[in-house]
Order: sequence, then C-alpha cells, then structure tokens
Amino acid sequence: MQVAIFFYANGLSFNVARSNYWRRMVAAVAAAGPGYLPPSYDALRTTKLDEVGAWIRRMHEIVCACMNLFDAPWAGSKIRRAICFLGEDTP
Repeated sequence: MQVAIFFYANGLSFNVARSNYWRRMVAAVAAAGPGYLPPSYDALRTTKLDEVGAWIRRMHEIVCACMNLFDAPWAGSKIRRAICFLGEDTP
C-alpha cells in the first residue's frame, strides 16, 4: 500500500508504473535489501544528476557510432545486431 500512497501523495502519473525504469528501480531496491537508503534530495540534484548525465553522454556516443556503422556499406546484419545489443547497456 505504501507504493500506491507514494504515487497519490506525489501526483505521479500512473504511466510511471508501466515504465521499464520503474521496474528496474523497484528490482534494484528489492535486491539491495532492508538496509537500503535512497539518495537524498541533495544527491539527486547534484552527484546523481551528474552520474546520469555522464551515462546519457556515453549512450549518445554509442548511438552516434551505431549510426555511422549502419551507414557503412560493409556493415552486415550480424554487426548491426551486436551494436544494438551494446546500446542496451543501462546502469
């Protein structure tokens, strides 16, 4: 019931519950165990924001590299599948 209260109290869209990121977050919290402490307000707006920004930049570089390789005349379907697999890396 605490999850539902969290949604209602913070005005979250119910679509959040459909998000893969939501499912990954819930699984990560469950795997961390009962002693897990969530990031603080300050951590979310500073260090965690920087970490996610760095991750987005890395993913952007991978996507750009993928686009360049997809355009290459020698790129076959096996290479394309391998590149798409690499681009699925998330923290």
